[in-house]
Amino acid sequence: APKKKTSVPDKPDKPEKAPVRKIFAQPIEDHCLALVLQHPELKSKLTSLAPEYFESSENREIFLVCSLAEDSGAVKEKLDYAIHEHFNSLCSKMLLASTRKEQEDVFDNCAHRLRERFLKSLATKHSHAFSQGADTDSSDSRLVELQTPVKEISAQLKKVFDEKGKI
Repeated sequence: APKKKTSVPDKPDKPEKAPVRKIFAQPIEDHCLALVLQHPELKSKLTSLAPEYFESSENREIFLVCSLAEDSGAVKEKLDYAIHEHFNSLCSKMLLASTRKEQEDVFDNCAHRLRERFLKSLATKHSHAFSQGADTDSSDSRLVELQTPVKEISAQLKKVFDEKGKI
């Protein structure tokens, strides 16, 4: 009996592209901005954030433009063309929060996490500067000068943790 040929599916000329993953993805930043872009009624909550909280330059730029834009439709027009793809991805990001209350709660949580991350990073930088100053023959007044921001940042972090318990 003749052997049956098994059909082999044709191989495509080009391999399928794997999804592109951003090397420096910032999911908390992305989620926070996506909420505001998709729900413009949350725009007033942007006042609880600072540009320094955004490590991604794209997200920082979107935040700044969104904060200043009078209407959400004008945001994309004011952005550099190089950011449009990222902007579009934020506008089409799937969000699970469905009610206004859920959206506000999720935004508040993201805002706290961004502020906490920023303050922790700042505390680390200042602690490092303080320890370098302590390792050198710095004067006592210089060490006190270096220690002051660390104490202030620690107090701000404590406040963030206290507020986080209330969310």
